[in-house]
Amino acid sequence: MKNKVLKLKNNKIFDKKLATFLKNLDIFPNNWEFFEKAFIHASYINEHEDVSESYDRLEFLGDALIDFVVAKKLFELYPKYNEGLLTRTKIEIVKGENLNRIGMELKLGDFVKLSNGAELTENTVGDVLEALVGAIYEDMGMKKATEFVEKYIFERTFSEILKYDFFSLFQEQKLPEPRVRVSLTSNNLVLSIIELDGDIIWSQAIPNNKNYDDKSVLEHNAMASFTSFLKSSKGSHFFSDLKEKIENQKMCKKLAIKPKKN
Repeated sequence: MKNKVLKLKNNKIFDKKLATFLKNLDIFPNNWEFFEKAFIHASYINEHEDVSESYDRLEFLGDALIDFVVAKKLFELYPKYNEGLLTRTKIEIVKGENLNRIGMELKLGDFVKLSNGAELTENTVGDVLEALVGAIYEDMGMKKATEFVEKYIFERTFSEILKYDFFSLFQEQKLPEPRVRVSLTSNNLVLSIIELDGDIIWSQAIPNNKNYDDKSVLEHNAMASFTSFLKSSKGSHFFSDLKEKIENQKMCKKLAIKPKKN
């Protein structure tokens, strides 16, 4: 069954199903041509003489925009990240496999226009996601494009990456899973504590300059601070010292309960 079409004030015919889809993403286009183009694969042009341009240029623009928005968000939200950690985290968020996954989750593939013989691939869906960001920017400006990238790309990805990296640090050392605790003090400090088997192994108290009160953000900051600490000269021997301390505690406990010889 063909999708219904919607006739607009400027006499453009637009796919009604796609219009409804964009509305559900809180996208209300001013110029529909950008959004029509965002879903046109290059192969489609070969079979339709009335179509002159695919999503390729919008994809190029969207790729750069996603890169910038994610970099800026990381820079502002996580001041304890060093350059290396910022770069590595950004790469994980903007990599093709991740954008492909998000595009598939959003079901962008339902609206891609391909030639009759072309197959829809995950890479194509990821490209369309980038093109959609480019279309949003061209039609609605940087603020709207930023909101879209933060909501549908950054927030869907970053927390899982951070948690995975953080807990992997302990798994690699064959240590138990740590517990992260955060709280706000009366004098507007953020108290962050990391525990292992009930013992505090790391803590910090820093000013809450940006007045964060979201627990997940505070926990993310604590994980980021700890990860950055490990990469500093002060933290270079943290795990070796921690494991030595744990072994000493085990030895002391063993000696304390060892029965006396008759």
